[in-house]
Amino acid sequence: MPSLFPSSPFGPPRAPLSAWRLQVADARFGFAWYCGHGMIVTQAAVSHGTVDAAHAYHDLADRVIAHRADDLKAAGGLYVIHDLRLLETYDSDARKAWSERMRSRERGYLRGSTVVVNQVSPLLKMAVAGINMMTTLNLGSKVELSLNLAETLRQHRVQAPGPGDRFP
Repeated sequence: MPSLFPSSPFGPPRAPLSAWRLQVADARFGFAWYCGHGMIVTQAAVSHGTVDAAHAYHDLADRVIAHRADDLKAAGGLYVIHDLRLLETYDSDARKAWSERMRSRERGYLRGSTVVVNQVSPLLKMAVAGINMMTTLNLGSKVELSLNLAETLRQHRVQAPGPGDRFP
């Protein structure tokens, strides 16, 4: 189970999220924040993605979907920004588990997603392209790639959660 406030199994989040109050630190994948308006921001703190990490993140997303239904409806669905700048490799079963969890949800739950990377490696580009095709066909949303987390946060008007905000 993820640890909530204030410790982290791998030190603080990296900039520009380093100033954000910690909501979730999970040793299987990294950090997560619920920022209101149907927005989740995650930051990988691991360099290798596993099936367990995929399920850990999706368990958190399921909590948001269940407990913030009104917020998601008002926002037009869930939007997720994944900071994967540290992620270098992943198990092929992790990609399959990720896609299966997304497909298991009702169409329209996801209004979109942005994946932030340091550079677009062929492996990551292929993974994002595959997930984008699946989300477009099955969920009616789009996955975008970005090389700049700060700009992505600005573009989507994401603000750090306030002192009273908590991950559901």
